[in-house]
Amino acid sequence: MDCVLDGKTRLPLTFTLTFSSAMYACQHTAWLKYKKHKHLYGSTSEERKTIDEILNKLEELHIGLTPIIRATLTKNYEERREVWNEFKNTALFPCLQKYDDELKGKRYLISWADIALIEMLTRYQSCYDSFYLAHFPILKEFCDRFEALPHMRPYIQSRPDSHF
Repeated sequence: MDCVLDGKTRLPLTFTLTFSSAMYACQHTAWLKYKKHKHLYGSTSEERKTIDEILNKLEELHIGLTPIIRATLTKNYEERREVWNEFKNTALFPCLQKYDDELKGKRYLISWADIALIEMLTRYQSCYDSFYLAHFPILKEFCDRFEALPHMRPYIQSRPDSHF
């Protein structure tokens, strides 16, 4: 069963998958389940556990964006700046430091987790704070290396500029 993105939406936010049998599935969890069967979910139980841990942490970070999104929707940009700085210092930076440490001496983490992490890092960079990765040189290099892969830079640059 072949799968293609419909081209109008971006990972890991809500999107539609079109299967050759004309079935549709929504949300990034459906994509993850599909990729699990296409060998992007690790080949051992230890790799799968690591991928699950990374994805769960990224989901927690995404939930932590709620006050920032609320401030953006109400156009309270002063509050948004304050909430972003608090989120960045208390939740985001400790998590990124862990990933920065894990990537020392490695080119990538593990398949699907790399894609989800890159999506989050580049989205935060384009929507909230273009300089936050300066604190994490290994993650910045990781993003640059990933964006240099064929078809990745156009994908990242063509995403809608959205705070959600």
